[in-house]
Amino acid sequence: MVIESRMEGQAAEYLRQGKYGKAISLYEQFVEADTTVMSNYWYLGLAQLLAGEVTEAQAIWFCAIAQGTPEDMEQWLVELITILDSTAQRLLGERNLQLATEIYWQILELDANQYETHYNLGRVLAQQGNFDEAIACWQRAIELKPDFWPAFQNQGQVHQKLENFPEAITCYSQALDIKPDLTETYYNLGLCFLQQGSLDNAIASFQQEIELQPDLAAAYGDWGGALLQKGKLEEAIVCWQQAMKLQPSFARAYCHLRDNQVVHPERKAYACLLNSLQIAPVSAETYFYLGLALTKQSNLTVAQRQQGAIAAYQQAIRLRRESPLAYLELGKILAQTGNLDGAIAADQQAILLQPNSAVAKLELGKLLANKGDQIAAIAFYQQAVQLKPDLAEVWLYSGNALAKVGKWDEAIEYYQKQLQLQPGFVDAYCNLGIALAQVNQSNEAIRCFSKVMEINSDLALSLDQVMLNLCEQGKISKKTLELQGVLPVDVPQSCYELTKDWLANQSVKKTGLLGKNADISLSSSGETQFLRYSPIYPQNIIPLIPPRTPEEAIHFSFRFGNQIELPASFVAVIPEGRFWLNKKESASAVITADNQLLGDISPEFPILSPGHPDMHSSKHSVFSLGKLPPIQRVEGTVAILAGLLNDLYFHWMLDILPRIELLHQSGIEWGAIDYFLISSCLPFQQETLQALGIPKTKILETAEYPHLQATRLVVPSFPGTVAWMPPWVCNFLRRTFLDKCEAGTLNRQQPTGDKSMEIQTPPKELFPSASCLLPPALQKIERLYISRQSVANRLVINEKEVISFLEQFGFTSVSLESMSVRQQAALLAQAQVVVAPHGSGLTNTVFCSPGTKVIEIFSPNYVYHCYWL
Repeated sequence: MVIESRMEGQAAEYLRQGKYGKAISLYEQFVEADTTVMSNYWYLGLAQLLAGEVTEAQAIWFCAIAQGTPEDMEQWLVELITILDSTAQRLLGERNLQLATEIYWQILELDANQYETHYNLGRVLAQQGNFDEAIACWQRAIELKPDFWPAFQNQGQVHQKLENFPEAITCYSQALDIKPDLTETYYNLGLCFLQQGSLDNAIASFQQEIELQPDLAAAYGDWGGALLQKGKLEEAIVCWQQAMKLQPSFARAYCHLRDNQVVHPERKAYACLLNSLQIAPVSAETYFYLGLALTKQSNLTVAQRQQGAIAAYQQAIRLRRESPLAYLELGKILAQTGNLDGAIAADQQAILLQPNSAVAKLELGKLLANKGDQIAAIAFYQQAVQLKPDLAEVWLYSGNALAKVGKWDEAIEYYQKQLQLQPGFVDAYCNLGIALAQVNQSNEAIRCFSKVMEINSDLALSLDQVMLNLCEQGKISKKTLELQGVLPVDVPQSCYELTKDWLANQSVKKTGLLGKNADISLSSSGETQFLRYSPIYPQNIIPLIPPRTPEEAIHFSFRFGNQIELPASFVAVIPEGRFWLNKKESASAVITADNQLLGDISPEFPILSPGHPDMHSSKHSVFSLGKLPPIQRVEGTVAILAGLLNDLYFHWMLDILPRIELLHQSGIEWGAIDYFLISSCLPFQQETLQALGIPKTKILETAEYPHLQATRLVVPSFPGTVAWMPPWVCNFLRRTFLDKCEAGTLNRQQPTGDKSMEIQTPPKELFPSASCLLPPALQKIERLYISRQSVANRLVINEKEVISFLEQFGFTSVSLESMSVRQQAALLAQAQVVVAPHGSGLTNTVFCSPGTKVIEIFSPNYVYHCYWL
């Protein structure tokens, strides 16, 4: 008996370890030894199911069950379902969602009326991103058991995440009808009502949540937000005070951001407001900062922001009459609402309180100009200039007012003075160009318009209209504009989803042959052109392993199923091809000589998962622009390496540098490439380009060529799609920057080895402040915390406390921004545990050894999966 018990334990252990073949062998022995022990059949079938043999598992179960009486069959079915359910729950806890799903389906094959199984299957499907199927499963559970509130609640959560707020409200309400004491459900219901603009219902829901959970600070905070939208400022402040009492450490830490020089102005406004709430909640300062914060509230409508800010500034003035800043800000908001008389009165009051305020006089001048009184506006602008000659904005508005009264020569002087103070100000160049055209200095005007395109190529449509208006007025010759190449051009006519389809179509049209994976010689107008499509890597199917999280459910941002397919990578040569990149580097386009957009090499934001329906190239934003900037012609062969957000370390390392590897793999002779379009201003860009053999003399800076056309455009695809990378990218980066790192050659199988590695100081000309950020030489750091304190977003507001806590467990805090790439590679290669807020620094986990533990901290408002693969 002891031996049998030991073997049964061994078989169960094999099942837990995933050694299904060994488990099957043992259970087959158990069945052979004693055919009356039914549990052996259940576990044997389970092992077959987990091994992927669904038909064999079903045959074992049905044959065993068929041997019994009806009473036996009913009992055995319960036993089998119990075993399957417990196994599925274990697998769900281990995040083995695929096998858990299969087991739940098999339970429903055995008994379709198991409402809890429908519910659990829905949970597993939802965690894999199959939301429609999950909702259907929960609905079936509800049909079988109408008072099963967890199914209603889960439906509500998914609908809320998908922003189907009316459906979410219905589901949450049904759950609460059945079980009125559900914590956090009232809170979620309130958030949905808030999104729908149903403020009274939202407030009622938050109040009910607080009755159940009096210590839920978030409910008080959002209750205050709802009151704010209703214009009840005093009541909102009371709610926020209560939220701060419940989370005092958060409030104190957030207040410190007001002194942070790199933090975003919006967060600084909130920090000032929280600080004022702590010190003097009913004060002019509190209402002033509330007004500032309201103007930056993106979740409010324009009208709500304006009305709330006006009420806040007016209350600040009531509490302190001598408050020039409150009057000034009040004037700005009143002007936005069209109440120019009220705005003028507010600005005049600000001037009475602060007669030497150049800003107040500038603002009053702008208001008078908007009312059409340019002469009065000019007088106030001149007073502002006398008070503060280096206030660049006043010169621009003075020039505008002078232009409107026809004083073009004076306007030109003012615009030129503005540009001396603020050389890159695009409005001044545009207005200066218009003024110069009015005094018949057309060549100088055209130079100004060219400068506008150089500074911000996204203004192509607006500038095109300005220049055409001047042509209609007879101030500039359209022929001159065409000859000088300053007129914007039309957007693409149409698109091809796949580059290879366009290339195949060209070969059929021009030669009658379908060129496949080779050079295709095409003759046109006596000149020979070459098309080329070189496949490099095939499609990749990437298995997706659910991340480990403190919560039971996987965050919606990680719900993509069990695998994702990344497209094949290639290099294409496009004769007379064009490349366009917008000013923010958030949208790009490769355009053919026949004005077709090539979708698979024209990525843009938002970055969507591969295969997403909204990724279709027919929905590309370029088609809505109206015009593109003038074409900059480059003779020769240009390789396009520029991508999106070229100066961000993550996109540079994982999207852009691998395209250089694709070029190497394509077989195109390096010397045949005349230029590379790529960014090279930042130290990490210079270091990596040098390592990959890109000559400085052949670099065309991305920012200087927003719309380039070349004799031959060589375009490597992205390695997968933007922000989704296949395994070869990781191998390429490790091979390039880790195996040859400054710290010395590392063993590929065991990158960290048993020895400490020296992390040398990088060249001072590239990394002047690196020495203060590096850990001591020869020190082996196995536990890293990567700080983000030098950047403006996704800050850990209580980072000092976090670092102090982690130091107790042997962690060292590092800032990676001023280290060389090879230093970062060496540092991460020896790490055993990495803790970091989400950010570009985690790009370097590509250099970590297998088995390294990575704990990524997300903002609740920004959970992105880019380091998951």
